[in-house]
Amino acid sequence: MSAEVPLEALLGWLLASVRMLALFTAAPLFGNLAIAPRIRLGLALVVAFAIAPAPPPGLIRGDLLHFAGLVACEALIGVSIGFAAQLIFNVFGLLGEFLSTQGGIGAARMLDPTSGVSSVALAVALQDIAVLTYLGIGGHHALLRGAAESFARLPVGGGGPHAGAFLVIAGMGSVLYSAAVRLALPVTVALLVSNAALGLLGRAIPQLNLMTLQLPAHVAGLLLLLALGATALVDEAAALLGPWTGHAVAVVVGAP
Repeated sequence: MSAEVPLEALLGWLLASVRMLALFTAAPLFGNLAIAPRIRLGLALVVAFAIAPAPPPGLIRGDLLHFAGLVACEALIGVSIGFAAQLIFNVFGLLGEFLSTQGGIGAARMLDPTSGVSSVALAVALQDIAVLTYLGIGGHHALLRGAAESFARLPVGGGGPHAGAFLVIAGMGSVLYSAAVRLALPVTVALLVSNAALGLLGRAIPQLNLMTLQLPAHVAGLLLLLALGATALVDEAAALLGPWTGHAVAVVVGAP
């Protein structure tokens, strides 16, 4: 016994898989370099089979150039959704850079496993916390629901994102800096106060060597503030990450 699969349905599934593979390559968590490409490919094929609707009739016209355009369009949709969803995680990288510079540990760098480049150790730690928070609030589920919504609003072969979506995605960058500065503000103020206190201490005790005291005091103060504010930081991360994926998908697919 043999089962025949219509060529148009097979090609439609492959096009949907292209969108999912592009999304998983650029999206948070799924795009981590620790995930082998073959696993990402297999996951894209399975998810596309599960959530992608049947392609509309007349999708494939037998024109190779037309099919290549469809592949490029599907890849563009997937990359746009994944990139927009990934943007918010840069807030925590910027926050780590700000705090490391102010706290005197900017020279402590390590290889970031998510990007493969050298980053400040604190930035890597904060981004790992963001990923764990993302998992805790079900962000990966929201991403898959967004992928299903993209097939409903931008069906396979139905065209790509509208031109204004890319301008909106570019404008999302302003949110990164404002959010990072807002999160770093309490630590910045506290370290400024500690600097003023050390300055007054140096005027009161001229024999005190501030050069040897300032750096350890900054590092200890930064670590203490991070420990005291860990719960608030996770709450703020959840508040930022929670609605972001749905917003990113809505921008790309043109949902109201």
